[in-house]
Amino acid sequence: MTVDALMSNIETYILIPIFSLLFALGLLYFLWGMATFVWKADSDAGRATGIQHMLWGLIGMFIMIAGYGIVNLLKATFGI
Repeated sequence: MTVDALMSNIETYILIPIFSLLFALGLLYFLWGMATFVWKADSDAGRATGIQHMLWGLIGMFIMIAGYGIVNLLKATFGI
């Protein structure tokens, strides 16, 4: 097995599924924060909790997209 094939398999079978799973979890956390924000709209603490959940969900999704971009940048840079 060549290094190119090994790196391709690592990306296909390990990295992309991990990035996808963590992105989905970030999206669910964001949606949970949105639901919390709407359900507890009458209390300041409930809204603050919802906003925090939405913020951390967005940060998590951004990190997963950036990680995927870094992997693609490394692939293009090293020609793998």
